[in-house]
Amino acid sequence: MANCIYCGKPAGFLRKRHPECEERHKKVLDLVPRFFTEVIGSPISADRFSDLLLAATKAAFVRPQELRSICVSGINKAIDTILRERLLTSAEMQRITELTDTLSAKIPGGLDLDQKLIKLSIVNELYDGRIPDRVSIVGPMPVEFGRGESVLWIFNQVL
Repeated sequence: MANCIYCGKPAGFLRKRHPECEERHKKVLDLVPRFFTEVIGSPISADRFSDLLLAATKAAFVRPQELRSICVSGINKAIDTILRERLLTSAEMQRITELTDTLSAKIPGGLDLDQKLIKLSIVNELYDGRIPDRVSIVGPMPVEFGRGESVLWIFNQVL
């Protein structure tokens, strides 16, 4: 008799899973990415959200790699939903960064969304008419800048 791939308890003769365990698992995998869109404007703290998320996914037998994947998917979905209408506000950027940092600390391997968040921040600064100052150049410059000119870091494949 094999054990259930979700809960680890005996599943029965020639079975790999309990139907109720599989249903619970699928339901959480479908629902969790939607929560991220709603939590951006919610007053719930990032710590509380991550604790609730971890408890719900643990109860649904979500493995750490799956959890990482659905968190990345959820955050990307939330960002893309907002970007369809407009650029992110600084408050939304701060909230997404806070959520990402909190979840990265609690999920093995982190979320690796730093590059995307930095690019979004740069785009917001450019849109606001500010020149991002994220690059420090040490030593002599091969090019001499005129008054009011500065280095602007440009990146490919934005968003």
